[in-house]
Amino acid sequence: KLGLTLGEAARGRTILNGEAALLRHFKKRGFAFTQLTDRRVEVIHREKSVAVTYRIDLGQRARFGNTEITGLQSINETFLRSMIPWKKGDPFNIQLIEDAHTRLISTGLFSTVQVSQGETLQEEGFLPVTLTVTERKHRSISAGVSYMTDEGAGANISWEHRNILGRGERLKLDTAVSGISLSAEGTFFKPQFLRNNQTLRLNLRFADENTDAFDSLSISSAGLVDRKLTKKITVGAGLAHKFSKVEQKGETERYSLLFAPLSFDWDTSDNLLDPKSGGRMILQVAPYQDIEKTDLNFLKSRITATRYLRVLKGPSIVLAGRASLGAINGASLMDIPADERLYAGGGGSIRGYAYQSVGPLDEDDDPIGGRSVLELSAELRMKLTDRIGLVTFLDGGSAFESTFPDSSEKLQWAAGLGFRYFTAIGPLRLDVGFPLNRR
Repeated sequence: KLGLTLGEAARGRTILNGEAALLRHFKKRGFAFTQLTDRRVEVIHREKSVAVTYRIDLGQRARFGNTEITGLQSINETFLRSMIPWKKGDPFNIQLIEDAHTRLISTGLFSTVQVSQGETLQEEGFLPVTLTVTERKHRSISAGVSYMTDEGAGANISWEHRNILGRGERLKLDTAVSGISLSAEGTFFKPQFLRNNQTLRLNLRFADENTDAFDSLSISSAGLVDRKLTKKITVGAGLAHKFSKVEQKGETERYSLLFAPLSFDWDTSDNLLDPKSGGRMILQVAPYQDIEKTDLNFLKSRITATRYLRVLKGPSIVLAGRASLGAINGASLMDIPADERLYAGGGGSIRGYAYQSVGPLDEDDDPIGGRSVLELSAELRMKLTDRIGLVTFLDGGSAFESTFPDSSEKLQWAAGLGFRYFTAIGPLRLDVGFPLNRR
């Protein structure tokens, strides 16, 4: 547990790390004032070995005492206290102190969080804790621009309030425009909905899409509950409705779809925007029913897995892989609304092929979408300096008319190069992809 393994090389850093792990071991078990009183490192030359002796003073066992909170201005104190993972009288555990810091920072409500323990024990072994916070500004505006050769120029702007009702409730308004779409969206987040590890999401979205595959005008609304089962696993469920008018090949259809989204998210990556290790798996399933056309129902599902492996630390080289499989069951291809079918191709799918273009085509070579889709991608990411990086990538996949990818149909493959400029908030991307087996 200390990292000191018999037979391994004896390094100074390993010995110091073992010391820190030893102290932490006891601080997680109630001994808040554990101290190192002596460290002895003896080199035995004839055996080419090192013997390490640690002497520690555990001190008295401690229990959490009163928790004082300072620095609050507009945030409800009861809400903040509900996020503290201990109660008075619990055995002291340094891990809980660290968890509290992580929880409070992750709310996005504070610019600084400091959790400090008292210097001495009070009566009955109680140890007071002081939580000092600095609230950050609760409103923010963000904007972005993009350009893709198949979709044209794009821009988005959003406004967010992270404490609109005083208990960490968030309201986010987004609008985005590109050469093929216009959308406006509002989302309300209510943390600690019915229990501490649940969040309520209410969403309303308007979208106008004009692609080679279809023209769609839609309004959708959803009420979802996300529950965090562990630090890495989140599940979600809810109910949603989408009203749409869809035109494809000169024919216009109206739909009123009621559906129940279910999700499973397992995230072990080390960084949200620039991961170097770990991975992520997302499973989404939703049964659909048209409440006006009672004979139209289908099940839409998709699983996406990503994996990151650091090959070298200096210079930093990371191998990234992604695989995604989607399927729609229960209805024929042309009965499924065109804006709900599965497509492949484009900047977020198979770079090197135009948006939605990889898959079944009509007689005019316009995409019609499929009932299944398979996407594969591999990237080699090289960080040349703190700011500059290069990427080589290979993407492949296709959409299929069948409910499961047809192995007899060949996949379309593309390769390319990418440039990355690393900022304080994540990398800026420029990718150029070329089809390897052009149609």
